[in-house]
This record gives sequence, C-alpha cells and structure tokens, in this order.
Amino acid sequence: SAEEGALIYARHLGPEASAEEAVAATRLKHVTAAEALQLAEEEGLTLVRSSASQTGFKGVKKNQSVFAVYNTRYIGSAASAEEGALIYARHLGPEASAEEAANLPGSEERKRKREEEKLAASIAKEASRALAKQQKQATEKAQRDLTMREREASRREAEERRRQAAAKQHQLLKESQQRLFRETVERQRAREAAESDGRTAQGTASRTPNVPLPTDGPIDDVITAVLAGQHCPYTCLGVPVHAT
Repeated sequence: SAEEGALIYARHLGPEASAEEAVAATRLKHVTAAEALQLAEEEGLTLVRSSASQTGFKGVKKNQSVFAVYNTRYIGSAASAEEGALIYARHLGPEASAEEAANLPGSEERKRKREEEKLAASIAKEASRALAKQQKQATEKAQRDLTMREREASRREAEERRRQAAAKQHQLLKESQQRLFRETVERQRAREAAESDGRTAQGTASRTPNVPLPTDGPIDDVITAVLAGQHCPYTCLGVPVHAT
C-alpha cells in the first residue's frame, strides 16, 4: 500500500531526516519562484547559488518536469529552481546556508559586484536628492527675485505718482499766483484810471508803488517783474493788503 511504501521510505531516511522532510513538505506547497525568494528572505535563509550547477543553485537538479533537491541524499522536489534552493536552504538552516553561500567559488566576486551595485544605487539616489534640492533652491530664489522686482517696480511706480502729483500741485500753485497777480494788476489799472479823472496829483502819488512797474505794458510783464523781486507784490503794486 501507499502507507507501507511511505513507512519504508521513512525508515530509509531515519527519524530526524524523515521529520525534517515532513516539515518541509507541509511548509512548502510548490510556491512560485518569486514566493520562494520572499519566503527565504522572511525566514532569514540564504539561497546558495552555484555557477557550476545547471539550475544555478547548489543541490538543485533538473529532473524532467520537476527539480530534485539533494544534499548527499535526496531531500525533496520543487516546481522551480528557486523553490528547490529554498528547500535546500531550509535543510541547512539560516547560518549554514549563509556560510555555504559565502564559501562557494566566485562568491567574493559576486559579493563585490553586489556591493558595487549597492554603492552605485546609493550614489544615484544621493545625486537625485541633491539635484532635487538644487532645483527647489533655484525655484525659491527665482520666486524671491521676482518678488523683489515686483516690490521695486511698485516702489518706483509710487515714487513716479508722487512726483507727478507734486509737479501738478506746483503747476496749479504757479497758475494760481499768476492769476492773482493778473487780477491785482487789473484792479490797480482800473483804480488808477478812475483816480486820474478826479483826484489830485498828491493823492495819486501816495498810491504809487514803491517799485516802478510797467503797469501800462502787458500783464505778463508785470507778473514777471513782481516774481523777480523780493518785495510783497501788493506793496509793489501800491495796493493795500486789506483792499484785496
């Protein structure tokens, strides 16, 4: 019977080996290659690779459609080379599988290559971080420069508005003064014309301006003469301040 055959097989393996194989059989139900690699990592096992083996793993041989696993004797079968390597590593245990993988010919070269690849990946990652940092700093600087330019443009615009407002105020003040002088001269001329008919020369002389002005000329000349002097325009025109 099948049970009798299993008993004969177990007696051939012995108590310990048959127990180990039974445990291995319950733990591994033909997992995929990716699952075998993941299980090895989770269990702290090292898959013992070998360039001398056709399957790429020590103790794993291709037997028609399956992979047979040996370690001086047959210890199981697998659906893939990785699964067979997992069975082999479980048979050895974490420490022994790591030690055997390290002592295989060419292991130092593979280790060196892995370290070089790891270092290259670390350098690439660090370079990527540095580049991202530089790009971030450049973006922040460009934003600060743009803000400063906008502030400077706003300041200049405000100064220009103040300058234009001051110029406009100055022009309005100048026009107001000219208008006031023109009106004053016109009143003076009208007063002189009225006084010349019925007042005495003495009365007329008393209202003569302290500074001779061309009151009989164009009004703009009178304004220019008043603006050029340092005296009160009303006094220069002979007009009492209260008369305005």
